[in-house]
Amino acid sequence: MEKIDINKIYFELTCWACPEQYNVFFKWVIVWYIRLRHWYLYAEYYKDWIEENSKVIYEYTFDDVRKWCFYTDEERQLHMNNIKQEYYNYLNLDINNLTK
Repeated sequence: MEKIDINKIYFELTCWACPEQYNVFFKWVIVWYIRLRHWYLYAEYYKDWIEENSKVIYEYTFDDVRKWCFYTDEERQLHMNNIKQEYYNYLNLDINNLTK
């Protein structure tokens, strides 16, 4: 599957449409799950990868009710960057001080 690297956060595409979804890795550990389905995009953070410890850290609702995937790479990149920043904010990480 496709991998996208954004500042040491790795987005691994696990399904390209219906829904478009990703596992996201930080330091090679899965830290959250992203899903776009029925015009609703969300990123869910998993503490210790336990569902009861999960928290939605990013949500976006599109106007197009038929939206199952991103239509352009620019649209995808915009939301992935927003999600990445929300994750950094949630964990109080400084993007300039991250190491692999």
